[in-house]
Amino acid sequence: MKYYFGFLMCLAMGANALDQEIVEEILEEIQRVGVECIKETSAAQSDIAELMAKKMPSTHEGKCMLFCFSKHYNMMNDDGSLVANGIESWEKIKNNDAELYEKIVQIHKTCHDSAVIDEDPCETATGLAKCGMEEARKAGLHEQFAEF
Repeated sequence: MKYYFGFLMCLAMGANALDQEIVEEILEEIQRVGVECIKETSAAQSDIAELMAKKMPSTHEGKCMLFCFSKHYNMMNDDGSLVANGIESWEKIKNNDAELYEKIVQIHKTCHDSAVIDEDPCETATGLAKCGMEEARKAGLHEQFAEF
């Protein structure tokens, strides 16, 4: 999400083959979920600024923003455990860009299989986000994310 905020933005901004309508839909959803997650986590403006700058969060609240996105996109459960198959949210991409969809599936599998479950689900979500960004970069989804 779809590896969380940065990865979601990567898909929306970097997937040139997607119809503009789908990109706009993804960005609108990210914004809507972001507003919900700010309320849920009490994240500060500085936390949001880090995420918008495509940087991993430095505060617990920022990391919990990633957990909130992970729950919304059915990657993690409320208890911090991983959802076995959390790619359903991206089915709309499958018909529009099957190659991109397959990359997402592979990134999900790689990160899910290598995930380290921390007792703090916000830390787990951050680890998954890092993995997602690294794998997205390796898959050539977006060069802007090399700093991860």
